[in-house]
Amino acid sequence: TAEDITLLESIASQVAISLQNAGSYARAEAALQEARSLVENAPEAVVIIDLATGLFTDPNENAVKLYGLQRDELVKVGTAQMSPPRQPDGRDSTEAAMEKLGEAMQGKTPVFEWIHRNAQGQDIPCEVRLVHMPGEKPRVRASVTDITERKQLQDLTALRARQQEAINTIT
Repeated sequence: TAEDITLLESIASQVAISLQNAGSYARAEAALQEARSLVENAPEAVVIIDLATGLFTDPNENAVKLYGLQRDELVKVGTAQMSPPRQPDGRDSTEAAMEKLGEAMQGKTPVFEWIHRNAQGQDIPCEVRLVHMPGEKPRVRASVTDITERKQLQDLTALRARQQEAINTIT
């Protein structure tokens, strides 16, 4: 009957919409998994800094290794707790961090050297890259690379240059 046809068309339309929604959901899930994989497998430590609380969120495995804390402990701290009181240039770490985070929130992408302190109290020279995260919450992504080896090579190169200069002066 005409009523049966109308009912079947309505059911078919709802099934088609459900299938489209299921496909959209599956694609969204796949994209989310891909994004998580990119962060988790990044060569550097990656954390999100929640500016409302000052705490780290969503640390990757390299962040766990760098800071020497498990994920559940790492999300209870932030830059203030994982930095020495002062940076090598003498600036207060909290003030300097707020300045750099402010730059990121203004849309800049600051890249700078920073001393972090791991859970064992060891200072680690790092290169930090900050990027403002879109959304309603004020958040910044920090990519943190341990540059200990780079600093050691720079120090060794400077030492060798001074030694060579002394040899040149003597000769």
